[in-house]
Amino acid sequence: MRSGLKLILLIYCALPLHAETPDNSAAASGRTQLATLSKPFGPSAAGINLSAQANTPPENGEKLFAENCASCHGSGIKGVPDLASGISQYGNSDELLRASIANGRTGLMPSFGVPLGDNGLEQVLNYVLSFSGRGSADELNLQAGAQQFDMFCASCHGDNGTGTLTIGAPDLTDSYWLHGGNIDEIRSVIRDGRAANMPAHGERLSAENIDTLVEYTKSLSRNITLAEAPQ
Repeated sequence: MRSGLKLILLIYCALPLHAETPDNSAAASGRTQLATLSKPFGPSAAGINLSAQANTPPENGEKLFAENCASCHGSGIKGVPDLASGISQYGNSDELLRASIANGRTGLMPSFGVPLGDNGLEQVLNYVLSFSGRGSADELNLQAGAQQFDMFCASCHGDNGTGTLTIGAPDLTDSYWLHGGNIDEIRSVIRDGRAANMPAHGERLSAENIDTLVEYTKSLSRNITLAEAPQ
């Protein structure tokens, strides 16, 4: 699970508040549906809250990052995305990065310890681990885990665990785990959930400075090794 399990099962300073709400179109499948209450982003978001400092001259990207981002993204804290990884829960396009900086990101992965119970928790854990070739559960337990995953997790993380960018639900099939990838940490995320907030910077930074930060953030990206990712 990347980014909360990665289950989100979710930039930590960037997970969307979700509220459990029924969805009539999915009721027949029995899946838990999470309606996103995250701040808007997309084509219309790039201009939100950017007028306050429209006349402020652009600054150096490294300086802007140090003053506005490094306290979280340079900390190495689990749950805060490593921007050097090139992995983003919400996408890496200029438009989406600009929206994340300007509008912030807030999010919640609900806790599933109670509805799953101890046995269900272990079944889902082993099923999620199987996405990345880990775990040693037998076929019967994996089938049970798949059923639980379909009900509680797939609506956000996708049927195949590859995640959903629009709500910041991480890809669970790779080797990058936002909140740590050892078995106890993954179990904890599924059982207890995770919440996070990335503050909006649209009212304190000009549009030009946000564009500068987008370019600087992209320049940090590199191929990190498995040993460098949260495990």
